[in-house]
Amino acid sequence: MRIAALLAAALWSFALAERVPGAYIFEFIDGFDSLEFLRTFEKQCSLRMHMQYKLFHGASVQLDDLKNADEMAYKMASSAGVKNMWPMQTYSAPRDRVDWVGTPGMEQAARTGLNARGALGNASDTYSPHVMMQVDKLRAKGITGKGVKVAVVDTGATLETRRGVHGEKRDHDEKGTGTDERAHKVDYSHPALGGCFGEGCLVARGADFVGDAYNGDNAPTPDDDPMDCKGHGTHVAGIIAAQATGNLFGFTGAAPDVSLGAYRVFGCDGATGDDVLMSALYRAYDDGNDIITMSLGSPSGWSERPWAVAVSRIVARGVACTMSAGNEGDRGLFYTGGAADGLGVASIASYENTITPTLFYNLTYTVDGGEDHMVGYTPGAPKDWANVTMPLWASSYDTSIANDACSPLPDGTPDLSDKVVLIRRGECTYAIKVTNAMAKGAKRFLFYNNVPGTVSVEVTEVEGVKAVGMVTPEAGADWIKQLKDGKKVVVSLTDPTKSTPYLVNYPNPEAGGSLSDYTSWGPTWDMDVKPQFGAAGGHILSTYPVKKGSYAVLSGTSMSCPLAAAIYALVGQVRGRVDPEEMENLLSANADPQLFNNGSMFSPYLAPVAQQGGGIIRAYDAAYATTLVEPSSLAFNDTDSFIKSLNFTIINSDGDRDISYSISHVPAITMYTLEKDTIYAQAFPNDVVEAPASLKFSTSKVTLRPGRSASISVSPTPPTGVDVRRLALWSGYVAINGSDGSSLSIPYQGIAGSLRRATVLDHANGTWVARATEKDNDEPPAVDKGTAFTLPKQGEQSDNSTLPMLVANLALGSRYVSVAAVPVDDKGKSGSPVPIADSPTLWETRDKVKFIWDGKLGNGDYAPEGTYKFETRALRLMGNLDDDDDFDLRDGRRLEAAGQHALALLRQADAHVVHGPVAARVRVLVARPPRLAGGGAARPDDGVDAGRVDGLGPDGRLAANDLLGRLLGQPDQRVVRVDEAPVLGRVAPVVEGVGVLEGRAGLVVDPLAASAVEVEELVAAVDDLVAGVGELLDGAGAEPRLDDDVLADRRVPLEDHLLPDKGREAVLAEPAVGKVEELLQHRLQHRQVVGAQSRVEERVVGLVLVAAGVEGFTRGSRSSKSVSRNSSVKESLSLKEPQGGCEQYHSYGLALKATVLPG
Repeated sequence: MRIAALLAAALWSFALAERVPGAYIFEFIDGFDSLEFLRTFEKQCSLRMHMQYKLFHGASVQLDDLKNADEMAYKMASSAGVKNMWPMQTYSAPRDRVDWVGTPGMEQAARTGLNARGALGNASDTYSPHVMMQVDKLRAKGITGKGVKVAVVDTGATLETRRGVHGEKRDHDEKGTGTDERAHKVDYSHPALGGCFGEGCLVARGADFVGDAYNGDNAPTPDDDPMDCKGHGTHVAGIIAAQATGNLFGFTGAAPDVSLGAYRVFGCDGATGDDVLMSALYRAYDDGNDIITMSLGSPSGWSERPWAVAVSRIVARGVACTMSAGNEGDRGLFYTGGAADGLGVASIASYENTITPTLFYNLTYTVDGGEDHMVGYTPGAPKDWANVTMPLWASSYDTSIANDACSPLPDGTPDLSDKVVLIRRGECTYAIKVTNAMAKGAKRFLFYNNVPGTVSVEVTEVEGVKAVGMVTPEAGADWIKQLKDGKKVVVSLTDPTKSTPYLVNYPNPEAGGSLSDYTSWGPTWDMDVKPQFGAAGGHILSTYPVKKGSYAVLSGTSMSCPLAAAIYALVGQVRGRVDPEEMENLLSANADPQLFNNGSMFSPYLAPVAQQGGGIIRAYDAAYATTLVEPSSLAFNDTDSFIKSLNFTIINSDGDRDISYSISHVPAITMYTLEKDTIYAQAFPNDVVEAPASLKFSTSKVTLRPGRSASISVSPTPPTGVDVRRLALWSGYVAINGSDGSSLSIPYQGIAGSLRRATVLDHANGTWVARATEKDNDEPPAVDKGTAFTLPKQGEQSDNSTLPMLVANLALGSRYVSVAAVPVDDKGKSGSPVPIADSPTLWETRDKVKFIWDGKLGNGDYAPEGTYKFETRALRLMGNLDDDDDFDLRDGRRLEAAGQHALALLRQADAHVVHGPVAARVRVLVARPPRLAGGGAARPDDGVDAGRVDGLGPDGRLAANDLLGRLLGQPDQRVVRVDEAPVLGRVAPVVEGVGVLEGRAGLVVDPLAASAVEVEELVAAVDDLVAGVGELLDGAGAEPRLDDDVLADRRVPLEDHLLPDKGREAVLAEPAVGKVEELLQHRLQHRQVVGAQSRVEERVVGLVLVAAGVEGFTRGSRSSKSVSRNSSVKESLSLKEPQGGCEQYHSYGLALKATVLPG
């Protein structure tokens, strides 16, 4: 296997999505001829999408030979010019809660006589989501978002991922609510959205990346028309910029004068793929949008995932991105949405609307044949109510019953085929209720709500239902009283598509203004603060495709996310720019934290930061703030990685007056992550404890003159008396009150307990074996003892019925999960574990990870006939990949001892000898500076210890100062650390660490990864690194960059200079070393990339390849690891024969002339 193949294998197992067999995405270096690449492999693959953008140059392809697709993909990834490769993954369309949807024809019917009772009127004055967030105050001053460009790349609420080999598929259908699957585009023909598309229109730009027929598995057919065929994107666009003109209900979007871009990423049915989503994001950036809003993501918690990295890259270029936090609040802490986890990305929580807008159609009813009475109802789906006059029959006379019709109806129930059945909402799903009633002949149903207002019910999946609808609790209770008294109630309904609707706004006093119970919880697995803040997302009225009813009320973080994006536009108009970091600081500091609600009652404490971030946005206060606070949040990590003190800065930007500030502390409720006496996360509502942290400030009062700033330190004392084994999340707010009336706050958080010691994989029952046919089952059952699986012949496809599936139930997230097959002989003795194909997987959230095994091993061979057990390893949080003690191990012997069994693998082909494990670990050092306050990078004033001997923090990352010292030879200097995304660009995936000091820069690169990248790409990254942070270097700007033509004749693809593969022994041939040195020396003559001395052999090179373990070669003795950090390597290119008994290390090329990095 070539070195590039090892890189690919390590990068492409992302377990929360379903792989498209044979489909891959390739990223190329800039300037590479992608068409030549495709022509080279045209007989093996077809093009899915050509991806040529400013921030991404690549293509997605579909390989024809699915049996050997992995091997061909490895080969393609090894080609010169290929920078990165990922397998194609698809994601199902999300499901949002649908409260109601208008009916086709409603627009015309309403215009001939709309009953305006309850119409919303002027949005800038009365539209409740705007009033909640001070948008109305900005609109009163004429602020409308004019001049700001907003892109809608939207897929709705938390993305429901299609999980096959890895992870489970979850159903987000709420008990007792309807769901609707929608594609995600914009119906720009809607009169409230301008009625047109293109220059001069409200929806001025965009593209359809998929076509109507796209389902995620087939090839997209892009065009330039993003017309909506389902509805979700139209709803989101209306939240941002709906117009009053042509608006049936008179509301407007929060920023009606923005210019919208619409980027369609779903077909009319099915799923979407990575290539589509990446293309839409990068196209939105290229189109010059100031803000990108995207309600997309799957449960993750890792900022390193490709989506999160891509969005972070865009944010780093100055384009603000708002992402929905997710709709899985019932899963408890540490369950954030994928794209929202990115560094610098604003994750948006959801709050409940203070009113419930409800669309009613009138029905009439009589009691005992008396006069007609009229009452409003909301039709659902199906809705065959035309000319229906039937008696009403109630399944229960108890108006407080929680589980009405959740069980089969009693034997004495009459024939219900000629009746409308009245059922109370609650406890079980609508489908269960109607199914039980249909067993007695029922076909039409009216539900009465168990909360104020009504929602739109959908039971289209139940065959035989003719019509459903809902009335208010009051109407239902009145009917129940009449029926209980023995009276006959007859209802009469008409076709809602030919009826006139009206809108009623019900107050929502019980939940209005509180956090939505579905909003997903942070923090990330690295303890970054997520979400950042929140917006109104529950019961939001907005536009919907004309053909589907024109208007709808939906609930979800899909709704809060675009509202936050619109507020970005409003605040940006006032302040003159939309800078992502500045906007996050402003909105977080001026947000209003809310009290905690456990789903049934409010607490006297504020809700945790992990649920609401800074709080609900206050747009007006942020727009006109004259006091600035940074950073937007403070993260003190867990007990093991506890940060004793962090700083924040207050800036008085008021040009006219001094302002005095008082600093105080407002704690939030402390919440447990884990269930009592278990290793698993607790579902919401989590147990809470009134044991807040305490804070000590360097000063509690400060007065600032205009233009002056002050830095204040915060030293927390974590709460005592809590059960640290349950990982108690403590949080709260630093309150800053100014003499000018300003009231600001900074959210903070920490964990009492050790994430590194928390169990990820249960040793007793954390894994089991199921049949692969159960891959879509949330709880796949274990197979019976003694089950045998017959595997296919090598290279042949097999249906899942013959294959085993290893299920690993992760209690917490893990960066790295691997599975190996362990042979077992007739006497029960276990052999050496051999990694299976598609292992490891990276960046897992807490969930079930599923591995289907057809007998293929990680080295490309197939396991011989025999008996095997699975060995599963999961890296614990904050753990070090190179430390076996940081892994939870579930091995074959433990499986057997726990009552599990071995798998009898009966080969149908000749046996193949497995020649032992693949070569040793890829990396011996993870050199990445720690993220500190609020997930930010280490900075000069963060107090990282520069004198540590080992240089590694408890999370396995190299301290920032040590990194710079080792790369640049000045360990005592302070560090300016920058995030990789904005400066590393093309080579970011292979870079392990970066450092910058006074115009000098250094990179640490994975040698196996670097083999697929050309040398000057790595050296150019040093240029980018320095140039990208010139403003941070106290005036020490970057030197001029070397012209591209100077490098034209110095292209040195490392892979072209590897010696032939002999027993997996790959080394850098000597000619390459000379060219590398020539190139670096040329660089040194033109600009100071690194600190240099008089002789090449003694210089400290800024490009360093970490030693990698490769069997069969060695670099000196064990003592070579202890060479001082400023020593030079004198060995030149030393290809020694193996030396018995010593540790086996080999440094690839560039490390031979560089500073030794002790491993």
